[in-house]
Parts: sequence; structure tokens; C-alpha cells
Amino acid sequence: MDGENGQQIPISSINEGDFFGENGIFTDGQRRTANISPRDTALILRIGRDDFFNFIRMYPKAGVNLLMLFVHGLMKRLNSANKELVREELCDRIPFFQKPTQ
Repeated sequence: MDGENGQQIPISSINEGDFFGENGIFTDGQRRTANISPRDTALILRIGRDDFFNFIRMYPKAGVNLLMLFVHGLMKRLNSANKELVREELCDRIPFFQKPTQ
């Protein structure tokens, strides 16, 4: 993600075997929400939206398994984001962590 001054702000990291960009499969033609940059050499497999849906039609059982992986990954990220929001809310309630008002 881009910060206020245009520099990249890391928002997440993924490991070998993880996936990213699944949002693009469900949001036909909408702007990406983030970019990805590898720290090291990486082998990336890109599956386009049309190819993905063709795969699901041809192999419905495997397609359901992939969709469940996507849902699981999205739920995991949502849970992580919710926990981060709770941490921020708790920090805002503790005087030591509160931002000074001007």
C-alpha cells in the first residue's frame, strides 16, 4: 500500500505455498487493493479470471476445494484485521498510548 508520501507500506507477508490476488477473481475489472513485491527470487503462477472459472466448470470438485481455500484465507485475514483493530482500540483507551491532542 502507498503511504501519504507515496512510499510503500508493507501490510502483510506470505510464505511459500500461500496465494494472493484472489480478490481479483471476484471483482471483475476493479482496481487492485495492493501490490506484491518478493523479498527473494519467487516463482509465481498467474491464473486469469476466465481460466479460473473454466477450471471450476471442468473440475467442479477441485474448484470447490480451491474456493474453500480462498474463503479460508480471506477469513484468516479478516480475523487478523479484526484483532489488529481491537488492539488499536485498546491502546487508544490506555492513557500511556493515547496520541497527544493539540
